[in-house]
Amino acid sequence: MKLLHVLVGGTMGGVEQLCADFGYLENDSTILVLKKYDPLITKLKNTGVKVVTFFDESTLSAFNVSKITNYIFEQYKSGKIESVVIHHPCIFTLLLCIRLKKINSKIPVAFYIHADLNIVLMSDSRKYVVHKLLFKLAAKKVDVIIAISKYVSDTILRMVPNQREKIRVNYNGIILENFLHYDHENGKPLKIVYVGRLVEEKGVQNVLKVLSSANGELFHFDIIGDGPYKSMLDRMVDEYNLRDKVTFLGRIENVPEVLGKYDILIHLPECGEGFGINVVEAMSVGLICIVNNHGALCEIIENMVNGIVLENNELFNAYLSDIYDGKLDYIKENAKISAQNYSIQNTYSNLQQFMTIEND
Repeated sequence: MKLLHVLVGGTMGGVEQLCADFGYLENDSTILVLKKYDPLITKLKNTGVKVVTFFDESTLSAFNVSKITNYIFEQYKSGKIESVVIHHPCIFTLLLCIRLKKINSKIPVAFYIHADLNIVLMSDSRKYVVHKLLFKLAAKKVDVIIAISKYVSDTILRMVPNQREKIRVNYNGIILENFLHYDHENGKPLKIVYVGRLVEEKGVQNVLKVLSSANGELFHFDIIGDGPYKSMLDRMVDEYNLRDKVTFLGRIENVPEVLGKYDILIHLPECGEGFGINVVEAMSVGLICIVNNHGALCEIIENMVNGIVLENNELFNAYLSDIYDGKLDYIKENAKISAQNYSIQNTYSNLQQFMTIEND
């Protein structure tokens, strides 16, 4: 299917990585990046997918919506694209959707929602009222609204309950063969890792608090990622006397290659997590994932079956001891089996099916 993916651009995160992974599977599709961002453009082009950019990194004006609309309409009319998938609902793309459907209602258009809808629409911003109004208008126009989890689907339903029949759940996937596994060396401290952005809502501060009361002889904790909250976390490491047990590794490019060298991934976010791709990646190489019950994490992890849902921090040390002693090794095998359900091929196949249905 000839899909046109619309990305706002200007950054490189999980949404952009998903589109890059789609690129390896799409021979006839195009990724339209509205705001030029060289690292993203390079990554996308390396997959072999066609990439089109329009504006400089700092430029995205609603006055240019007609320019993008005309480009998409010409691509659709000439048969170069069959459907449009918009990955970032913002003022620009919401207006784009409304205008596209006004010009030609037969162009299949989907919104792909990658987090709690209130977060996507910036509920803590003065723009929220406008975003919310435009989303409700656009939701009436689009053919399908794709959510990355049931949790995200519920946030959409609460905002546009009359659009229930348009909403589809499509869990994110990974390129499973990219992730390598290494056997743990018995008798060595457990290697614990967090992978993700260093922002308050991701909850690394919660991990440090839990680790501060754990047996320090059992673990070392590596933090992979970067972000504005790093300096605060660094101070907390000293406050909790964890300097010898915690290492900040920064952002690294070869996460699939290094992840399998760890034993545990821990992710205790402050707010509802839209999915948890870092958890799936860790499961694929047999790590025991310790999460809380915020957002969609419990859709991935079944407590004491393929991971651990930490509902009481006081139990953490007991879990750590059991993992160290090998008593929970069965979780590793179950995790690897569960991860097979989250392949990028499944995610892309579902996307094609959703858009094909809307083409009928």
